Amino acid sequence: MLNPDRRRITFQQVELGLSEAETRDEARRCVRCDICKRCGRCMAVCRDKMGLDALQFGYLDIDQPGFSDFRVTAERCILCGACAANCPTGAIVVTDRDGERTLSFCGTILCREKLEICEACCTAVGPARYVDYIRKRTRSVGDAFAGRLLCAECVRRATAASKSGVLPPERTRGW
Repeated sequence: MLNPDRRRITFQQVELGLSEAETRDEARRCVRCDICKRCGRCMAVCRDKMGLDALQFGYLDIDQPGFSDFRVTAERCILCGACAANCPTGAIVVTDRDGERTLSFCGTILCREKLEICEACCTAVGPARYVDYIRKRTRSVGDAFAGRLLCAECVRRATAASKSGVLPPERTRGW
């Protein structure tokens, strides 16, 4: 804003608005609501199927808008990717890059976690919160491998090997 002394002697605009750099910074914060068509599938799968309720997008209900709190997502999200898999427009994306899994909504990063690695084949399994969630849900299967961290493919192979009594020839080093 112009200072009061300058306002008295000129007809310049009093409220100057944003500079170009400030405008660009504000534009980067945009969550691109035009990409999201507000179907609510992401919130429904997170709340109803996964039991987490990590997504708080208040703008989805036009008649009674609530709060959009991305901090809740950062605290509760396990980065399972169920929301991204059920998003019909690609507004929610889960990416694995440089040893981290990132959840983003229309370009805005909601959550980021380090990936855990399979002990047998060294592929990415998922973040620690996701691995803990899976262990709790599949406690009987997890106990069979004495708490070892294995990817889905190595679990299948180890299960087949333990049931048949024969180890698969291509991957015997990790078991």
